[in-house]
Amino acid sequence: MSSCRYCGSSSHGSGCSYSPTRKHVHIADSSSCIYCGSSSYGSGCSYSPTGKHKHGHGGDKCAYCGSTSFGSGCSYSPNGCHEH
Repeated sequence: MSSCRYCGSSSHGSGCSYSPTRKHVHIADSSSCIYCGSSSYGSGCSYSPTGKHKHGHGGDKCAYCGSTSFGSGCSYSPNGCHEH
């Protein structure tokens, strides 16, 4: 189970009194979104500032799309590049 990097809570979404956005941001591995805990990629994260899921790092996968590719070509990352 992951926890918020600002307050240590296991909650997701609003309610973190230490986060600059007042939303929990988790220290997660590559299997789950740092904002909502979902295993999904792409659009649909209601807690992300961009509305897109972003996974924790690790597993040699892009945090935004799950690809093992490097460089450009990620349709979900803000700058179009895969982020490992």
